Amino acid sequence: MEWLIKIIPKARFLERIRGFIEHSSTIELIYVGLIESGVDSLKPIERSSFWRVIGDLIDLAREAGLKILGYGIEKDRHIFMVLSK
Repeated sequence: MEWLIKIIPKARFLERIRGFIEHSSTIELIYVGLIESGVDSLKPIERSSFWRVIGDLIDLAREAGLKILGYGIEKDRHIFMVLSK
């Protein structure tokens, strides 16, 4: 079975967090990707690479001065991140 993971480009992610910083809300839910084939179909090396990329996005948010309240994969396979100012 072939797997496909779609992750938001870094430039688009930075655009989203800049918009959040400028907005008056204090908490933001951002969808950062989708695992089309499901998490269970990923091999260990693929999972490791996936979480490394998510870690890079978390680092970008922290560098922008945001807190990470949570992140993960929903049952519908969407990858999310909850940010706070």
